[in-house]
Amino acid sequence: MRRWVFACAVVCAVGSAKPSQAARMLFSENWQSGASAWRTTDAAGITLTTDAAICSSTFQRETVLASGGRAFTVSPIPVVGGTTHCLTAWVRGSAGTQPFIGINLSNAAGALGTEHWLMGASGYPNGYGGAVTAVTTDGVWHWLSASFPLEAGATHLLIKNELFVGGAAGSADFDDIRLYDGACPVGPEGAAHVACSGTTPACTTDGRCVECIADATCPTAKPRCSAVNVCVECTSTADCKTAAKPACDLSVGACRACASDAECTTAPNLKCHTAVTPAACVECLTDPDCGAGRACDLATHTCATASADAGSDTAADTAADTATADTGVAADTAVIDAPAEVATDTAVADSAAGDGAVADTAVADTAVADTTVADTTVADTTVPDSMATDSGEADTATADSATVEDSSTTTDTSAVVDSASPDPSAPGETATDGGCGCDVPRSSSPRTALFSIAALALLAMRRRRR
Repeated sequence: MRRWVFACAVVCAVGSAKPSQAARMLFSENWQSGASAWRTTDAAGITLTTDAAICSSTFQRETVLASGGRAFTVSPIPVVGGTTHCLTAWVRGSAGTQPFIGINLSNAAGALGTEHWLMGASGYPNGYGGAVTAVTTDGVWHWLSASFPLEAGATHLLIKNELFVGGAAGSADFDDIRLYDGACPVGPEGAAHVACSGTTPACTTDGRCVECIADATCPTAKPRCSAVNVCVECTSTADCKTAAKPACDLSVGACRACASDAECTTAPNLKCHTAVTPAACVECLTDPDCGAGRACDLATHTCATASADAGSDTAADTAADTATADTGVAADTAVIDAPAEVATDTAVADSAAGDGAVADTAVADTAVADTTVADTTVADTTVPDSMATDSGEADTATADSATVEDSSTTTDTSAVVDSASPDPSAPGETATDGGCGCDVPRSSSPRTALFSIAALALLAMRRRRR
């Protein structure tokens, strides 16, 4: 490949070494694009080849013995006379051979002028009062450079090479031939021209030893081969799949923590938690992130089903307490069934505490004349425990306060009251008298007590019939 360079203001270098700041590269040939930039003095043409044993690009191989140069650049290269220039190249010669590289001054039309050999057999003169840079012919590639002062009137030059007839037959190889206007580069340029090993085991198509040329040659910890042939953790965000490091820092080829929600793309962790260091992708930051019926656990930043209402009764909680009506509460002591004379709740008898000396369980209130409007039709279920919580507090605030009074127009003043507290409206009742306002004989015999209660019931029935 021929490359003319007129725009470089400083260094236009390829490879591991760089020319000094004053140099401009005027010409470069690495043969990757063929040999069209060259001509030969015979019909044999330019031979190009490669070497699988070493890392190199395509190179020129000369086997034809010649003198005065066999291969020349086709087009003259413009130069500035009276200034220092530098020619560099990789050269390999088989044992005993004499490879040479030099220049011929020319005009714009390419007419040959003064000849200067710059690299070749040790001690050979260069035409500038010195000797050529010596080429070692041991079958190994060597990078060479030669600095020279152009004549004041020089305007163009041609580069040439050959396998000199003065040496043994064999082969001479030439690669990465470059011309600089200015000082020579510090070190080797172009293809490595060595067997790649160690930390740079792979060879690129242009002859450089590198760490990798494909993902397959990279280790698990750094599975991607970057554009500069270095194994890295990532070459795009798609390579970063963890919530802790979901994005790729392309400047260094490493996965990093998220900076915004947009970088959290793996469900369910779609929120970037930046309040921690390092930031991380999490499922939620607030309850709305979880959707209806779910809540965000701020300790783990994960969504879970919202907890059931364990507090006081809300409007939705005021359904009838039918499942647990008064079962954990003693007899309704808050409000006495005074004028209404409401019978005991038959759904849940006041078995937890007897009314005074007469247990409610012995004679249910249904035997009393209150049966016309039995409490069973208006159990506590019509009034929710709005003043208490469902947590087990006694239903002392609203016991039978919402029950319907007996529909009878005659108040049942002598009926047994379903209460554990005295009826202050009944004459003669004390704190130890159940809920009855009448004078009931006390007896130590259960049978006597039962007869007394039965008599009262009959008396009440007679009164209602009247």
